Amino acid sequence: MLLCLIAMTLLGFSEVPQLGASEQTFSPADTTIFASANTQLTLTTTLPDILCPGEIIEVCANLSQNCGSGELSPLPGRNLIVYVNAGDCGANVGQAGEDTVQTDSQGNACFSLTVSFTPGLFALRVKFQGEAKPDSCPEVGNSACNPSDPAANKRCTNLSSANTCATYIVDSAACGCGIPILTCPAFVTQGNNPGQCGAVVNYTVEASGKCGPISVACLPPAGSFFLVGTTHVVCTATDTAKNSSSCSFPVTVQDLEPPQVFCNQNISVTTGPGQTSVPVAYSASAVDNCASSGSVCSPPSGSLFPIGVTTVTCTATDAAQNSASCSFTVTVNSILFFQHSGNFSGDQLGYSVAGGGDVNGDGFTDFLVTIPGADAGGAGNSVALLDVGSVEVYSGADGELLIHTDGLNDGDRLGGSASIGGDVNNDGYADFIAGSPEADVNGMVDAGAAYVYSGLDGSVLYEIKGGATADRLGGSAGLLEDLNDDNYDDFMVSAPGADVGGGGASAAFEDAGAIYVFSGLDGSLLYQINGEEAANRLGGSLGVGGDVDEDGYEDFIAGTPEADINGMVDAGAAYVYSGKTGQLLYPTYGSATGDQLGYSVGISGNVDGTGGDDIIIGVPGKDTPSAGDAATLLDAGAAYIYSGSDGTLLYEFKGTGTADRLGGSVGFTEDIDDDNYDDFYLAAPDADPNGLLDAGSVTVYSGQTAQPLFEADGADSGDRLGGSVSIFGSTTGEDGGTTRFLIGAPGADFGTETDAGSAFVYQIAFKGDLNGDGRLAAADVVLLLNCIFLGRGFCPPEIADLNCDGSIVSPTDVVILLNATFLGEPINCVQ
Repeated sequence: MLLCLIAMTLLGFSEVPQLGASEQTFSPADTTIFASANTQLTLTTTLPDILCPGEIIEVCANLSQNCGSGELSPLPGRNLIVYVNAGDCGANVGQAGEDTVQTDSQGNACFSLTVSFTPGLFALRVKFQGEAKPDSCPEVGNSACNPSDPAANKRCTNLSSANTCATYIVDSAACGCGIPILTCPAFVTQGNNPGQCGAVVNYTVEASGKCGPISVACLPPAGSFFLVGTTHVVCTATDTAKNSSSCSFPVTVQDLEPPQVFCNQNISVTTGPGQTSVPVAYSASAVDNCASSGSVCSPPSGSLFPIGVTTVTCTATDAAQNSASCSFTVTVNSILFFQHSGNFSGDQLGYSVAGGGDVNGDGFTDFLVTIPGADAGGAGNSVALLDVGSVEVYSGADGELLIHTDGLNDGDRLGGSASIGGDVNNDGYADFIAGSPEADVNGMVDAGAAYVYSGLDGSVLYEIKGGATADRLGGSAGLLEDLNDDNYDDFMVSAPGADVGGGGASAAFEDAGAIYVFSGLDGSLLYQINGEEAANRLGGSLGVGGDVDEDGYEDFIAGTPEADINGMVDAGAAYVYSGKTGQLLYPTYGSATGDQLGYSVGISGNVDGTGGDDIIIGVPGKDTPSAGDAATLLDAGAAYIYSGSDGTLLYEFKGTGTADRLGGSVGFTEDIDDDNYDDFYLAAPDADPNGLLDAGSVTVYSGQTAQPLFEADGADSGDRLGGSVSIFGSTTGEDGGTTRFLIGAPGADFGTETDAGSAFVYQIAFKGDLNGDGRLAAADVVLLLNCIFLGRGFCPPEIADLNCDGSIVSPTDVVILLNATFLGEPINCVQ
């Protein structure tokens, strides 16, 4: 509204106005004065504030007596009618009329009328009518006012002794109607309709008047869709006499709906070798009912995520400050689950390692590491016992130490061999066995000993001692499933230095070696197998766990790497025995002097998918290539895999460098790459990867294709990584969880401590297994697609580059993974 300020102008009359139809118009610039000698006529009314534009104003005349000698007189008995018209700045005109009589003692009319107005905004017209005129509105009388009568639409003011009545007069026809009364709400506030940036708003205005019906029109009308924000509604009421009035009010629609935020699914990735964090890209989006809304995530996409579980929270906030969040987790699994090193020089931690049993019943597969060179404090005194050896059992859940046990005497070197996994005492927990081949027994030097321990509390269940000097009992040891149907798992120990009687002769075969199989129920000897030749040293290695003859009982293989075959010194041999009866199933012999066939052996896998379990044999002394080639790699080593069903050779692997000694450790593992074939590993502990002398190297191969799946190399010269190896599932459930790869490096230095030794547990991540669950599935395909086309997730090249072309953004990688996952086709590359 425009407030038109009021200024006062005093106007007089310089001449007697002509009564009747005469009228005089005054403008703000007028200075005309109408007067006579004895009479002064003054316009004396105050106009109300003018509301621009278009509002009707009313003028009330204030009359006061100003009688002189009576020169100015109306016609006798007539009323003097004064009309005051005022037009506002919008050219709207309102009219006010005054109907009154003032006479002096002589009957002459005398009065003064003062009118004020705003200069420049409207003109004032004063009309004098000198004859009596009845009021055109019957509700208004000549001598009385009724302010309480709303229909008269009038205002009365008591000035001096006169009652003055004012009435709006728009036109004569509307004189009895007045203007409609229209009532609007002060304001309307409403929330948005779900999913929309506004709302349908209904409101009510009330109208009344004398001349109905009253029509009301509002813009925007009730029931309209109002956008979020404030909209002003203007309503007009009109009666049948065309009288109208208006009102307005604000309608405010509030956005009360938060955005919708869409987060990535939980992400699980695995570090590459040597990494402690990986960059992970992901996507998050948000939509809002009013406008597109971006999201802010913390940590942002592409950040380096450390090993462990990190929660990512994404928040979107719209213009109305409504916000919503979602979250997901990024799990970074270290490819290196566990690392432990010896404390002192000569500890040789990792000389023997084994995994495969749950000693504490938590559902995770636990593992052990031996430290044959460890020293320990003597019982009851502070004198250290040198080289007593130790065995430590660690939790598969978090790598924490569960059990530590030491050898008994100087030089025992407990942990020269070890195995874990069987339940010897039938208490529901896996037990373990450790050999101490250099233990002296009752004065017999290096007679050897072996101990079976309870996995539950580490107590000794059985102690087996060598019977003669240099028997070296405990040179190898293993746990077998129940062989005699008494519901107790059994165990076996070798004594490769044992002298045994041979072929009925009275003379003993010196160092022929022997293998002893014991009952887990009471420790009694079930049977004994003796070496057939002097110096064969039967039992130099043992492998247990496979059923070669398919009789339902575990069988075992024993290596004699120092056996002389047909005059070939140390050609070596390996023998497969029935676990149930101890009968020889078939032998395998080295083909050249120094081959050392049988230095390591394994029997627990089936790589050809037919018949019984197959066998694997390491030949670390093998010279390659074969005779007739231009060059010979001395002690490059070799490994052979034979069918368990008929003994035929399935695979032959040859070392690629002089003195690599491939086959220093060999073994089977369950199906890693989810192709329904068991897989296997080969270690070359004296290999020189990356120019590091004797750093050692281990490779895991597919049993179906013999293609590499995973490789690990020693970090420093002399580490001898792969001196011992064990592969097992992370859990004891049906699926086995993630495949873990336990590797010993007994020659590793720790700081300034030489040959302190180290052991590592890797989470095996093979080609295509992007989520690290140990199998190829549709989830891996989705992760690879996300990496290539959406830039989400983490696809390390050693896993995602399936064609080994150095790029992970090739559609060819997707094709290879699809074929491997759904058609079983091999992935024929490794990095």
